[in-house]
Amino acid sequence: GDAVCLLQDASSVISEFQIPAKLSETLALGLPILASRVAPFASLIASGAVKPIDGDEDLHRALDDICIKPEDLSARASRQELFLSEFSYAANRPRLLSAVQSAEASYANAPHRRDATVKQIAQCLAAHFGIDVLESV
Repeated sequence: GDAVCLLQDASSVISEFQIPAKLSETLALGLPILASRVAPFASLIASGAVKPIDGDEDLHRALDDICIKPEDLSARASRQELFLSEFSYAANRPRLLSAVQSAEASYANAPHRRDATVKQIAQCLAAHFGIDVLESV
């Protein structure tokens, strides 16, 4: 592919919170991303990693630009670096471990409740993503 379009219905509640998986996959490939102006994309639009699309005319123009003008390789590398620093397992595993450790600390006075909660979170992550977040804890 040459680009990925992530057009969201701004009136939908899910558009206020969801970052589609296609976004991280596209960043990993370094491809251009064309997306609606919705809250989850705001910082990515501000960083230049995502091109905002406000309507059909914007979409047509952006697609024409992608087809006509070869993209600078540094833009692709920049998107790939953003993926590695913010969206990859390597970037998010320490964040997740920190969250688990924070939860453990908040349940220090109720260890049975804490252990059950941590185990439930770990099982959910293992089932959905195939990662064992407790292997180094």
